[in-house]
Amino acid sequence: MRVYIIMLLLVLCTNVLTYAQDEYILSGTVIDKNEVGLLGAKINIKGDNDFPIITNQKGEFKMLVKGTETLEVSYLEGEKKYIEIARQKTIEILIREEAVVLQIEDLNIDDNIE
Repeated sequence: MRVYIIMLLLVLCTNVLTYAQDEYILSGTVIDKNEVGLLGAKINIKGDNDFPIITNQKGEFKMLVKGTETLEVSYLEGEKKYIEIARQKTIEILIREEAVVLQIEDLNIDDNIE
């Protein structure tokens, strides 16, 4: 009986270790067309919006991912970009910056401010 329990524990430990090896740290940079890092780009796993990663002042980020994932990347309120990764350790993501233009008429400023 003792042998069966030990074998069962070994099988369970092997499965846990195999699962843990599927996760790894992905390092990357989000850049614009001039190859300048973008501060504040948002990266998360597609379908998981609970804990997005935000790029630093150089556009760099690190995140824990599993084997094959799809990243959802957005900058400001521009369009989202979807990137499939397959066990990559590093990635460079080129994203277009969407210019936000406000016209004076859109601001609705009250002229009678005292």
